[in-house]
Amino acid sequence: MQKITIIILCIVNILLSILCYSVFKKGNQRNNAELQSELTRKTEILERDFKVRLLNDNLKIDPNAEVLSLDKKRYPLTQVLNEGPHLIVRFSERHCEECVSYILLKILRLTNVKGWNKKIILLASYQNQNALSVLMKKMAFKYPVYLIEDLSIPSEEFNFPYCFILDKSMQINHVFFPDKYEFQLTNTYLELIENRYFNSDEI
Repeated sequence: MQKITIIILCIVNILLSILCYSVFKKGNQRNNAELQSELTRKTEILERDFKVRLLNDNLKIDPNAEVLSLDKKRYPLTQVLNEGPHLIVRFSERHCEECVSYILLKILRLTNVKGWNKKIILLASYQNQNALSVLMKKMAFKYPVYLIEDLSIPSEEFNFPYCFILDKSMQINHVFFPDKYEFQLTNTYLELIENRYFNSDEI
């Protein structure tokens, strides 16, 4: 009887060892797959950012470009750019809804924390202007928002919301595509923009 018990315990021990090894192996494979997926996504982000900077920085927007306010008044884009550089947030109804919400919420917090409402302009493309108005009211935005069809720059082809610096010279600088999965990159971008362009004494 004792021998049978020992044999059974040995068999159970072996089975448990096999089970543990199997679970560990599967977990390892899953972790490796997740790691590989994460590395691939980060590589894609770096490649996109490299292309974006190479294709867009120092380009100029058409000086005759016009924007439409939500109360349907037209203005030259140069007119809505007050003195000094502005952070432009560019988005469209064609863009990923979660991506648009992500950057708008990030920017919205800057009103309360940094007082950036005089330094940020939203440029949107919406066929349904009422939808944009509802979105702005829902999020209680205090930033100026204008409609514009197309900026005729390479960034428009990526089909994601993006940010850049613009002043009356209409020259584009520091194009950046926020990624909701890489929030630290967005935070770093906004901190660098603040330090370079929007010191608290100037706001």
